[in-house]
Amino acid sequence: MAVRFCSILISMVAVLNCFKLFGQITPGNLVNITRDGSVGSIVIVARAQDEFMASWVSTSGVPFAGISNDLGKGWILDNLGDVDVTSTWVAGNDDRFVVSYQKSPTANLGNVYARSSPYHRNVWTSSRLLGGGDVAEPLVGACANQLGFVVSWWDFTGEASYVNFSTDGITWNGAEEISINRDTNTPVMVAASNSGFMAAWQELNGLNVNGYVSYSADGITWGTPQLVSGMINLRGGNVITIGATDAGFMLAWVDALQVIYTSFSRDQGATWTSPVILSRNLTSQCESPIVSLAGNSTDFIASWVGYSGEALASLSSNNGETWEEPVILNSGANIATNGSEYSTVGVSVFNSNAMFTWQDSDSNAISCYASLYLQPVRNLSGSRVLNQFFSLAEYVNVVSWSSSLSDITGYAIYRNGECIALVPPSQLTYEDHDQSGSVTYEVVAVNGIYESSPESITL
Repeated sequence: MAVRFCSILISMVAVLNCFKLFGQITPGNLVNITRDGSVGSIVIVARAQDEFMASWVSTSGVPFAGISNDLGKGWILDNLGDVDVTSTWVAGNDDRFVVSYQKSPTANLGNVYARSSPYHRNVWTSSRLLGGGDVAEPLVGACANQLGFVVSWWDFTGEASYVNFSTDGITWNGAEEISINRDTNTPVMVAASNSGFMAAWQELNGLNVNGYVSYSADGITWGTPQLVSGMINLRGGNVITIGATDAGFMLAWVDALQVIYTSFSRDQGATWTSPVILSRNLTSQCESPIVSLAGNSTDFIASWVGYSGEALASLSSNNGETWEEPVILNSGANIATNGSEYSTVGVSVFNSNAMFTWQDSDSNAISCYASLYLQPVRNLSGSRVLNQFFSLAEYVNVVSWSSSLSDITGYAIYRNGECIALVPPSQLTYEDHDQSGSVTYEVVAVNGIYESSPESITL
């Protein structure tokens, strides 16, 4: 996060403070993906190039995928053709999507499967069996980068953590155990950066609850699990989630007091930063609340369900050192939480935007496409004009711009890096009097303390 500060005197009384804070989640319209009250699970979302895929399970145990190639304005629904499914997870890279799920025909028994579809084609492979046994925990993880896909799960009977890797989402290498003590007691979550994969899970050691991670550069060979020290008040049964950017990996977890913490590693899990409080607003109406994490090249985005059923999201531009104030994505607190084993708000990032998904209280899948930053001004131009009145003359620099933004504070004007004015949203020009020589102006949109990236011109 870049921060730039200046003070200018207005009317000789007030002081204007201009901060350069780029990150701000601005929610768009909510879209009802299903409209029929048929959703019976959390709704997860992933991206392949400019296409998004959401996945969920119907109330009758059938896995579904919704595909949107118009930034969530419309969704095409696919029945994945299986039954007795309890939950899904979806991952995507530039080539295809993979949906992983657990199939449980009887209580406390189940196998892990995956199906894949090429980007932009909606042609699904037959289901692939990835792992078997008493997979009592229904939540199955998945992630992807350009090397391929990793699916993760917890085997209840063996109390072990497993992963399976595929380069193409079709042929899978085989299940590999990555746990260390065979005391795993939560689902295993995975994330992928451009350089590798990481899995995160919980293990019991006597009365202690510990968090572990394992890193793999290729998805096939996994390192010795590393204990994550300093995980404050880690509650047995709560899911440790993980996300990645080019800078490293981020963990998120919920403690015994329903406080959300995060911790960051830039050295493939060898060391982690001291835990940072992300939020104290978390639902206690769900057995295992989940904090979803996603990242682009520079920023992390976290999303979760608030205490009263709000869809909440926050952004960090400094690897979790600080998090922005959570933003409510849904206008009404209407996420299903009561009696649910899991609750979350899914998130996937595309450049400077994010797609969020969740299950509402009417059992519909909902999506929300949001901007992560204020959009910059457009068509910035300028000219230098000579004003002359009898023997008096001065040069005036005039800059003008256009913008499609609404509901903002105004526009900040910088001259040679110094903030010189804040003009109202209706003003799209600025005159700077008595200027000569080369001068560089930057114009940025402002909303409260947040600014867009600058557009500049030199006169």
